[in-house]
Amino acid sequence: MKQPTLMSRRIGTTGFCVLATSAAVFLVFGWGSGELAIPWPIPLMAVLLVGSALKAKREVDAFNYWQRRWNAMAGIAEPATNPGRRRRQAFVIWLLLLFIIIVQPFDSSINGFSAFAFAVMTLVGGGRLAWNSLRVTRGKNAPKSSPHLHVVHTPLPVPRRSPAVKEATAALPDYCLTLLARTRDVARQK
Repeated sequence: MKQPTLMSRRIGTTGFCVLATSAAVFLVFGWGSGELAIPWPIPLMAVLLVGSALKAKREVDAFNYWQRRWNAMAGIAEPATNPGRRRRQAFVIWLLLLFIIIVQPFDSSINGFSAFAFAVMTLVGGGRLAWNSLRVTRGKNAPKSSPHLHVVHTPLPVPRRSPAVKEATAALPDYCLTLLARTRDVARQK
């Protein structure tokens, strides 16, 4: 499968899609309400950016799914996720909402939406922080060693014989089997 471009990898993340969608909703809402002096091309470009970001996310997700399946055939474990990245993204969105609340006049509807989202994020983030601090103080969240430390990859032995066609076909993943079935059907039709 073709690897996504660097631009698709950058804008195809969940954080960017959420941020771009939030900005597009904010701009379209501000332009439609008439409270902000926003010319119409800016919300249009924001909506087009959201479309591009969602398309890139689908491409990146499809490639990552294919790569996980491909690595699973070789016995390579999935890399550990980084939970701190989502926290940083949520904190940036929280700061952006706080900035909007401070900058906008208090009686605007955009400020009301921002204040509501800010309050929800504060409650959810504060609740998670309190829950995690309680778990750490009770000792249930002891630091664990990473499974990717000290991993030794041993090379596979050279096979003494080639597998039979049936054995090789049985080892293929589902998407390869459907591709083979399609090519066989096309060859039979000719």
